[in-house]
Amino acid sequence: MEAIVKEASRNRQSDNDEEDGGRKHQAMPKEGDSEFLHLCSDEILLIMSYEQPQDTSSLLLTCKTTAKLARPAWKAKVDAMADDFILPYAQDTAASDARTISEAQHWNIQLWKRYQRLTRYRPTIERWGEPPYWYPDHPEPSSPFHAVRRAHDVTDFRLNATTGHLGPGTYAVSWRVNSTSGFCELQLDTTAILLRNGPTATDIPTTASISSTIWNSRADRGSGWKEVGVGVTNVQLGPNGGIIAARMWKRELDFTGGIMVDCLIVKRIPDAPSIPKQAPAS
Repeated sequence: MEAIVKEASRNRQSDNDEEDGGRKHQAMPKEGDSEFLHLCSDEILLIMSYEQPQDTSSLLLTCKTTAKLARPAWKAKVDAMADDFILPYAQDTAASDARTISEAQHWNIQLWKRYQRLTRYRPTIERWGEPPYWYPDHPEPSSPFHAVRRAHDVTDFRLNATTGHLGPGTYAVSWRVNSTSGFCELQLDTTAILLRNGPTATDIPTTASISSTIWNSRADRGSGWKEVGVGVTNVQLGPNGGIIAARMWKRELDFTGGIMVDCLIVKRIPDAPSIPKQAPAS
């Protein structure tokens, strides 16, 4: 990394020499000088903008010069978040002081939550979604939405969540739930809605398949947050993609509570690499 930084500095120095008609400049500032940091920060941040988050952390750990760029680097990552970023990533603890470390960790958390929101969907309470039945915005720091749906005293337990248009491929679907004192069984349904011509206003959707799972909240009581998968197989979306609609509900109309629901999680499963065909032996 240091070699890359110094090479970028030499390139900028060479450009300045050409613009000034080849006039000789003073010696290049040494690493650690404020002038060196100002000279190279743009190049360093440009390099980091093309890196995965865990690689950005590795670059920030290279030396004190790069560690001082922790805050702008993570801020830029948050602003330029992409779906294919691979997380989680290492903490960049080589920052120059406690304040910089704190700010860098703050952007780490924000980046992680922003990534989660790309693949997670807050559920909608279908009926009686207010106290004392439900607490729809119960504070929860571990949630990417900072709050969860908490069932307190509910008879007609019904939640649903729907994704936007998803591209073709295979998706794993699950609910993030926490049973603090639950004692009922909830049915989890997922419907794959395929699109014939893509996400257009005139498109006619067709329902491809429905998969179901039973979640026993009593068995998971007190075990903390967990992801409960829906169905025994993953959801397949055709060449034009589609929409995934999910529902969590209880068949019996009796009182239940002590259940918190964070979000629906939809993760695309990468396609298996194709095996190249071998030429027949001559």
